[in-house]
Amino acid sequence: MNKKTLYIIGPKISKKAPDGGQVRVYYISKALESLDCDHVYVDPAAFQSYKSVIKYAIKDSGFRNMLFSKRNKFIASNGYPINARLINFISKIATLLYFDYHDDPKIQFKDLGIKTNTKEIEEVNKNLYSNLGHFRYIGLSSPGLNNFSKLESNKLINATNSSDPKHFIKTKLPNKCTVGLIGSTSPGRGAEVLINSCIKLKKELPKLKLKLALSNIDNRGNLDDLVKKYSKHSWIKFEKVDYSNAPRFIAKCDVCVIPHKKTLYTDTVLPIKLFDYMASSRPIVTTNCRETAKLVKSNDCGIVCRYDELDLSRKIKMLLTDVDLSTKLANNGRSAVEKKYNWEKTQKNISSILFKVI
Repeated sequence: MNKKTLYIIGPKISKKAPDGGQVRVYYISKALESLDCDHVYVDPAAFQSYKSVIKYAIKDSGFRNMLFSKRNKFIASNGYPINARLINFISKIATLLYFDYHDDPKIQFKDLGIKTNTKEIEEVNKNLYSNLGHFRYIGLSSPGLNNFSKLESNKLINATNSSDPKHFIKTKLPNKCTVGLIGSTSPGRGAEVLINSCIKLKKELPKLKLKLALSNIDNRGNLDDLVKKYSKHSWIKFEKVDYSNAPRFIAKCDVCVIPHKKTLYTDTVLPIKLFDYMASSRPIVTTNCRETAKLVKSNDCGIVCRYDELDLSRKIKMLLTDVDLSTKLANNGRSAVEKKYNWEKTQKNISSILFKVI
């Protein structure tokens, strides 16, 4: 029988390294690696032009095998699109099996207030939608993403963002009046709204502490400005946190927050930190972004508020001052991750469908 090879477009990431979107790439890669075939990782840069194809074919034996081997060849992408001008050519030499659709850059950058090159984003989205049309199966990190792409249901795999309950373990609430946020500092992510809401709340709760694990992903945020402006407050702590020590960071918090500005994009996505908070058995305060608010309400694991400093501070105070309520919501979140929103289940959703083809 002719052995099959799966070529995975994207970096091979160690579990010790991932942060931000790399967390998803790591876990989706494990699902793809579980398929009964050889697998080879391919640099996404190889698929950007015919010139890059030739360049990588000359220097990379694995890439040459993809082009010329007579084996049954399949391609999966961890969200890195093949250039639209190349995709018809690539589809003739390999089966375009799976594309992981976890973001829509054009809408994301606009709604989060991230400044970037318009021409570059138009090109990225052109490639993205070309790939969504050509790949046999599409994994959705949030069901709402299909509001943009309008893909046929028989192409879709439920690959919802999740958490790892073995990594984010259940711990008791510390009862130290501590609020926490893990996230980036692009304007639409709402870090400064949370900071100002906590400054207001500090007058009512003198023991209040705020822990911030913020990043400037691809230099698209204003972390330096926030540190300069607010680090004078000794009770506000800016910390460097990666995936390996995120559980320890969350374990020190009594309430975790998702303060996103409500937009078309944030109404659509389900951020990974939502599930990591839940797995860590932490009650959540989230702004009223549709998909996140819907999940929090349906699993009774947090409280929804407006994108408003005053309302946010009120809801945080509610949880900090009601231990019984916080404990109930925290336990509900943990239970939901154990049963439904874990990477193992997401991986099985992907591998069980792709196994039938590969």
